[in-house]
Amino acid sequence: MHAPITALYAGLLGLLILVLAFRVVAVRRATEIGLGDGGNALLLSRIRIHGNAAEYVAARAAPHADARS
Repeated sequence: MHAPITALYAGLLGLLILVLAFRVVAVRRATEIGLGDGGNALLLSRIRIHGNAAEYVAARAAPHADARS
């Protein structure tokens, strides 16, 4: 029973990471900043939010991926 639940949450968290990435891209396009944050506080915030989510989602999801009932 754990596998479908794990797959559901992995999919939802994957979508969250994708949405956060698109938010970074939107600011990059609007400000025409290709690399780094260019001193833009909003872009820096979105980069950090996406990076933290990518790091912590993977760290928390991996141990549960092979959980046995």
